[in-house]
Amino acid sequence: MAVAMAGFTMNDTITKAVSSEMNFGQVMLVRGLFAIALIAALAWHQRAVRPLRTLMIKPVALRVAGEVGGTVSFLAACRLSGLKAAVCYYGGGIARFADEKPKCPTQMHFGCKDAHITMDLVDEIKKKRPECEIYVYDEADHGFHCDERGSHHAESAKIAWGRTTAFLEKNMK
Repeated sequence: MAVAMAGFTMNDTITKAVSSEMNFGQVMLVRGLFAIALIAALAWHQRAVRPLRTLMIKPVALRVAGEVGGTVSFLAACRLSGLKAAVCYYGGGIARFADEKPKCPTQMHFGCKDAHITMDLVDEIKKKRPECEIYVYDEADHGFHCDERGSHHAESAKIAWGRTTAFLEKNMK
């Protein structure tokens, strides 16, 4: 546990160090790649690495939080078979792909005050994807679920997390 905490602390430190020199997308990419490398190293060390094909055989849930993660979750729900559920937090690119239909139950969370993902885009997604559970949090901004951001909104995050866990419990049976 101490090694994991040290790794994530190092990830946070690196992110803060490079954030003044890189745009937000680049920072998130670096942070995501570092996290993937760290998790892979820990999994390898614990002999917990499984062949990728095992993820494709068993139904799995996909929940990726992050700036690109919501869009990736949506696209995975639309293009991959075998997923049982997908949850998308503030997927900025979802509107571009909203004509695609998810192959599994899909839930989305957006902040009403999000300047990056306007309510016009969210309304477009709602119109094209009525089968999806789509929630908008009136007092929330982009990144409202991340407690390390100034845009964190604890009440919205708590409600969203409750909805997420109930959705996954229902659909993972």
